[in-house]
Amino acid sequence: MPLTVITLLCTKSNVLKSFEIKKRFGFLYESLRSNEMMSMLYNCVFVFRRIIISISSLYMADLSSLQLMLLVITNMLTMVYIGNYLPFKLHEQNREELRFEFLVGNITLLMFTFTDFCPDPE
Repeated sequence: MPLTVITLLCTKSNVLKSFEIKKRFGFLYESLRSNEMMSMLYNCVFVFRRIIISISSLYMADLSSLQLMLLVITNMLTMVYIGNYLPFKLHEQNREELRFEFLVGNITLLMFTFTDFCPDPE
């Protein structure tokens, strides 16, 4: 699904400004900066990240350390994306998203203490 949306955004980005499309799908991108292509891809990044988390949860259930490393990497990439492209119209919303990603990243790093990555003190 994200690849389909990316393809549509790349080929038909001028259609998003029409009244009919705004009426039907405007809620998907009303808070995003519509003049920037990379900003419009925020929802795709969000969905793609959730797909990675779901796949790692399903197929890496025995490899918790590897799962967490993948989560840390996706979190860092999302922070870089938000920091570079500032996808939201409001500056406060961009800062809030960066704070949230930073908080999730710290919590994810703390979760390493509960995996096989850190040996038991015994």
